[in-house]
Amino acid sequence: KLKQWYQRRVRGYTQFKAMRRQIFSRVLREVGWEKRETDGHTDSLLRNMLIGTLGVSDDREVIDKCEELFKQHVSGDAQIAADYRGSVTELCVEQEGRKPTTILLELFQKTDLHEERDRIQRTLGF
Repeated sequence: KLKQWYQRRVRGYTQFKAMRRQIFSRVLREVGWEKRETDGHTDSLLRNMLIGTLGVSDDREVIDKCEELFKQHVSGDAQIAADYRGSVTELCVEQEGRKPTTILLELFQKTDLHEERDRIQRTLGF
């Protein structure tokens, strides 16, 4: 009985994540990853929420984009937009485990910006 209950719950949650991907991916395509001149504060908040929600909903396209952005950020080729840097790094740590954690600790030691250190600490769970 316990196994059947668990399978129903997991199946329901899997369907829920699929529904979130279907709804929110359309919105993210409309909002886009890049900030526009016409964007207000709520657009930035929405973009961050969409990226985080789609990532934890196993949206492969968003996860792959986050991993690409994270690699570019770490190598110094490009900066992740501050608006969604926290969501991107959290998803990468969740997806890949220990390696991004070590990288984040190195980034923490290199940066002088208090806001960036705070963001990294939140990502690491401090």
